Amino acid sequence: MPKETAELQLEYARTLMLEGDYRKAMRESDKFVEYYGNDPLADENLYLRGEIQMKRNDLMTAAKSFQQLIAAHPDTERYHDAIAKQYEIGDMYYAKGERLSTKHFRLFPKRPFKRAAEVYTMVVDNQPFTPEAAEAQYKVGLCHYARKEYIDAAFEYQRVVEDYAASDWVNDASYGLAL
Repeated sequence: MPKETAELQLEYARTLMLEGDYRKAMRESDKFVEYYGNDPLADENLYLRGEIQMKRNDLMTAAKSFQQLIAAHPDTERYHDAIAKQYEIGDMYYAKGERLSTKHFRLFPKRPFKRAAEVYTMVVDNQPFTPEAAEAQYKVGLCHYARKEYIDAAFEYQRVVEDYAASDWVNDASYGLAL
């Protein structure tokens, strides 16, 4: 059974996450959705779900949970936090791709770069024409370059140069185009 109020249910799930019981925390978060889905705290529950999924190392699902939060609750106070978490997930995938690309015995070593590009694209789509989006757009180009998708990388670098001309990333994108 759920807790008596939506706030108690949310806090219980958060407590379980902090204790490291991610499976049970996710179940309690599911109960929140089932019993209190239309409560004003629904955005906090979505954010918590994304955090739990990150702790469980289910990064793409977490990025999609944050995306769902942004789409369903565009006026939430967690909007910028969710975008920051997506950016963090993109960086985690990119770092994983760099680690795997140095190991030659690994199957599908370029897959993390593909996922990083997907998450960075979410960041760009959620807040276009911001300094964070300029960096994310540049990193999408880096991901394509790492996957040896040079035409796609050039397209993404060109978007940085054209869409974010005042950005600090224009020089790096221009260098990427030259490569």
